[in-house]
Amino acid sequence: MKVISADGVDFKAKEAKEILIGMAETYDILFEVPEHKNYEFKASAQDGTGSASAWIGMGEKVSAPVKPFPDMYALMDHGSMDHGSMDHGSMDHSKMNHPMPADSKMDHSKMDHGTTLEKGHEGHNITPTLSHDNEPATTSPVELLTVNDLEAASRTDFPKEKPRYDVTLNLDGDMERYIWLINGKAIHQDRTLKINKGDIVRFTFVNNTMMHHPMHLHGHFFRVLNKYGEKSPLKHTVDMSPHTTRTIEFYADEPGEWMLHCHNLYHMKTGMARVVSYSSFTPRPDIQEYRKQDPHLHDHLYYRGMLEAATNHLQGESYRDWE
Repeated sequence: MKVISADGVDFKAKEAKEILIGMAETYDILFEVPEHKNYEFKASAQDGTGSASAWIGMGEKVSAPVKPFPDMYALMDHGSMDHGSMDHGSMDHSKMNHPMPADSKMDHSKMDHGTTLEKGHEGHNITPTLSHDNEPATTSPVELLTVNDLEAASRTDFPKEKPRYDVTLNLDGDMERYIWLINGKAIHQDRTLKINKGDIVRFTFVNNTMMHHPMHLHGHFFRVLNKYGEKSPLKHTVDMSPHTTRTIEFYADEPGEWMLHCHNLYHMKTGMARVVSYSSFTPRPDIQEYRKQDPHLHDHLYYRGMLEAATNHLQGESYRDWE
């Protein structure tokens, strides 16, 4: 695949065999279908329990390989774990190194292959754009494309004289209680992160858990600091692999209150979220009234029941979340 865009923002095009995709992340790709071939475009769950496929082209079928179940007894490589990846190991990548003709490009906004490929946020004043019609991709395909491989099309860094504000956000959780935390507290215990308009805000995520946490910030694009430095990519969601640390930064120029949360919605629901609030922002009186009904402001009660009968076996379970 020729991968050209992440979260709706163009970057330096790269060839890739697979893409690691967290919840809410999006990628745009170009793929030139060889004549008389029908390729499987496949999205596989991390644990091998399921996949979704679409077939592109006409003629001889070329299947993607089956994603193996993880070895439960092997040492874990956290960096290679993913919630969903597009698997194209069977594709002939020697035929994928050329841009598609202008009259045969896919409409990315209408593609549906089991993994989201669509346009991201629009209108942000620091988002670079790039035309890919005549730009060759890198020559060596990446085996598994992650945010570490993304290089912005142009510089994304900020003026050094701008004031900086650094915050460390530890991502934690408890599987027995099933509660997910930031800096040891759920959102009902510690709702707000205050920032100042005009600052360069830097959040450092430290994932102390065995889970992926795709962290999403509303209202802003942020730089994901990686090896490309001043050309670090712009995104609105970054996947935090287990036991990793990563820093994002953005220019605070959108006064208001914006959710920052894990986009695994089970994790967000039970606490892994904050409201990023500009210190200069005052909500309207009607919004302040609605705030009192905010479901994030209290700890939820959960009910679980189980009924079991056996000649061989029959089992039923029920769950309920009380607001």
